[in-house]
Amino acid sequence: MMMRAALLLPTVAAVATAATPWEHVGPRNIFDDEDMNGEAGTLADAASPAANPDLIYAGGRNNGASPGVLKSTDMGRHWVKASNGLLDTRINAIFLHPGESDGSHVMVGTSSGVWQSTSGGASWAHVNGTAAYGQVTSFALGRIGGAEHILASTAAGIANIPVTPDGEWAVINSTYGHDPHQLSVAVDGDTTVLAMCPCWAAVKPCPAYGGSVVLGTITSPTSADWRAFPALTCHVTAIDPNDKTHFIYSNGSVTGKIPIWESRDCGKT
Repeated sequence: MMMRAALLLPTVAAVATAATPWEHVGPRNIFDDEDMNGEAGTLADAASPAANPDLIYAGGRNNGASPGVLKSTDMGRHWVKASNGLLDTRINAIFLHPGESDGSHVMVGTSSGVWQSTSGGASWAHVNGTAAYGQVTSFALGRIGGAEHILASTAAGIANIPVTPDGEWAVINSTYGHDPHQLSVAVDGDTTVLAMCPCWAAVKPCPAYGGSVVLGTITSPTSADWRAFPALTCHVTAIDPNDKTHFIYSNGSVTGKIPIWESRDCGKT
């Protein structure tokens, strides 16, 4: 172990030396008033294909003049609107379909369900049946029964669909509530483990933008084994993709502070 640590030190030092400051690349001043004075609003999410990092999609939310999907093809230097046909322009989440490596198949989560574009944002269509799910706040990629599935956190539950072209949507319900701002996933073999911070009945009033830690192991497209931790008040949580028993969360129960907490034994300590 000592030899391994020693070998890693030069690599870490090289990365630190090569680090560069952050640069603000927008989006900003996108098609607002006649003088082009305005902003994109709050950016809720962004996505970029690994094969083409110059391509970036971002979702605008709460600016009445410039919401919807914004697109850059030069790594954020210039932006254009890409919302033609997107009738619900309050974007909560953006996800690139893993079946298309070029980033042409884009999905967004809105208050009216899921919308998708197969033309790189040139046109959009509502995904049939997803309006019943209500607010869609986040996406993730997981596995159910050994097959890759797109997972979506919604007001109705964890909606999911196989990556295959002929897949159909299904919903995993839970008594603990849903609609967390982010859905954290770990894949353990053929099984997907979820970590969420939904607001559920055992915690009232619900902390702003959060709830309590809830873990779930998906057993089928319509079911999961859930375990809730009402004492662990959180805003957001993240699960180690390589270890389903290891997760961290921001604890919002301390007034004026949001410290980061960690568990390495699936919430026991």
